[in-house]
Amino acid sequence: MVLLGCLVGTVAAADDGSFDWSGYFNVDGVDAGPADTDWRLGSFRLRPQYSGDGWTAVAQFDFSRNNPFDAPPGALPGVVYDAFVRRTLGSSTLTVGQTKVPVSMEFSLSGAALDLPVRGLEKGLDLDRAVGVLLSGRKRWRGWGYDVGLFSLAGRSAATRHVSGQAGDAFTLAGRLHYDSGPWHAEASVGHVGEAGGAGSADYTVSDIGLRFEEDAWTLKAEWIDGRNVRGVSGNDDRAWLAHAGYAVSPWLELIVRLQSGRSERAGQTTRLDNHFVGAGFYFYRDSAAQLRLRLGRMSADGDTASYTGLRGFRADTWLAQLQVKYQPK
Repeated sequence: MVLLGCLVGTVAAADDGSFDWSGYFNVDGVDAGPADTDWRLGSFRLRPQYSGDGWTAVAQFDFSRNNPFDAPPGALPGVVYDAFVRRTLGSSTLTVGQTKVPVSMEFSLSGAALDLPVRGLEKGLDLDRAVGVLLSGRKRWRGWGYDVGLFSLAGRSAATRHVSGQAGDAFTLAGRLHYDSGPWHAEASVGHVGEAGGAGSADYTVSDIGLRFEEDAWTLKAEWIDGRNVRGVSGNDDRAWLAHAGYAVSPWLELIVRLQSGRSERAGQTTRLDNHFVGAGFYFYRDSAAQLRLRLGRMSADGDTASYTGLRGFRADTWLAQLQVKYQPK
């Protein structure tokens, strides 16, 4: 954190610097049965940013979290999502601080840009955010790019169960290779977390493949993610996949279908859960900087709904709604 503070000072001292901010506010509605719909604050995030002379300093805060000042092992307090400094190095960038670990195509999307009101089954297996160093390159070598990083504990990930005493003894490694050409994006990533369930436990490994196509009114994508030794227990292996289609009928209405499925192995027993979503996004207002959107749909549940041992998923058919106000200047 001392190093991060010094780097922030470097950015602040840069000539011709500029400050801007973005943010979004979600109100979520969930109805899984005869009871009244449960409306709650989903996210309230602010993201200030200062840039100058090849440096960028970014912070992101979510003020909707319970116990916002409790810090997961190896991470900053829960209210702090991002806190990093980024330096441009030719066609590459070097990031130091707390940022997203580069595993999972869907997780790379901002929470303000999700197609569904909630993240899916794959979210349980990614490595979330961690404090470390990340080197990235974009659209190099005829469209190829990369991310490679060394981080401290992945304490914010649902797939780990670190304890605070591990800080400095266990580390997270992650790498991603991606390709962009016109409307196509493809990527493959891997991650490795030492002693994911506490000192002496097994290492957690995760691998992911994603493919996305976006052109005109269509958004098509698929992703597969596999996690081994979940929470540091040997043989606890989970995987999930998704297939997604979105079609913009007009600038104000998008129809969405997503198929997703998870498989979980615990003590030699395998359980499966399917969560399929059918819904729509309604855009009441949007311009180059602001947006007001309602996402509404039904998530169906099938498979081993009562006994599924995976980390995430809806165990019953559920109606989902999300009203979002977003400000993000270009």
